[in-house]
Amino acid sequence: MTTPFPCRLLNQKDLLRKDLIGGKRSDGRNVNSFRDAILSEYKCKDPEDVLCIARIGATRVSSCISLNLRESDPDLNLIHLKATYPGDPRRTPFPAANDEDSDHEVDMDNMEDRTHTINLEREVLLETLIDEFDLIDESKLILIPGRVVVHLFITINVLHDDGCVIDTAFLALVASLQRVRLPKWSHNPSEDSFSYDWDSLQSAELLRNPQVSSTFALIGTTVIGGPTAEEERAADTVVLAVAQGETSLLFFQVLDGSLPEGSTGEPLNQITLAANQQKMNLMNVLGSPPSADSLIPQDKIVKLNRNVEN
Repeated sequence: MTTPFPCRLLNQKDLLRKDLIGGKRSDGRNVNSFRDAILSEYKCKDPEDVLCIARIGATRVSSCISLNLRESDPDLNLIHLKATYPGDPRRTPFPAANDEDSDHEVDMDNMEDRTHTINLEREVLLETLIDEFDLIDESKLILIPGRVVVHLFITINVLHDDGCVIDTAFLALVASLQRVRLPKWSHNPSEDSFSYDWDSLQSAELLRNPQVSSTFALIGTTVIGGPTAEEERAADTVVLAVAQGETSLLFFQVLDGSLPEGSTGEPLNQITLAANQQKMNLMNVLGSPPSADSLIPQDKIVKLNRNVEN
């Protein structure tokens, strides 16, 4: 079945996931890249068969999450939440790279063997996210009316699964379905950790007209390589804009958060400035469906098939 949003997987070296590389594909070949891993997990002949992938490390639970939104029915009202649990060979999509002596062979055709899959309507999904992951106070969530679940496309590069990686995909999912407030990062030097400060931007509601079908749900999120961000000198700011309704416009942007040569200060400062600027750019156009090209510089955008009607 042809999906309405073909995925063009990025093959740049910074998108190669260490935790996926080194295993074996179902056909016995080595998994040498993020692309190989995706093709193997979803048993695709072409990356464009994959619609939505977000594989991240969660802070509150020891798990990795893949979100896969497919054209499950004409109204796209089902979201498939696929959770895989590292450390449990029955639910690990790929054998560990250093586990060559293991006699366990992952059966890619056995769903129970490789992953726990749940198909949930969005209300149930949100309840699950709230209850199990304690993402946000339920009282702050307001459902956006409309028969079509927003068409969510996330491909997020996570540099380190070290406990400091925030639940970015969950946050983006909740934000795309809900009227939420944009959080900002807080850095705790004593613990060398990062967290979201939900109270800092209480007045910055992202959806000003939730009844208008063309209103955009906006969220700026930052993925940071934990305490090694300064050493890596890299972190991504992902800006998602998802339109509710029949003609969703999708794009995401990756900003270079590394410090310029000769400058001082934490990478977090540079990233926060970039994220805030993009948030302002996007909020300035609320109320009219803009084109992605008009929102951000051409050389900074990762282009997807943005028009669902095509």
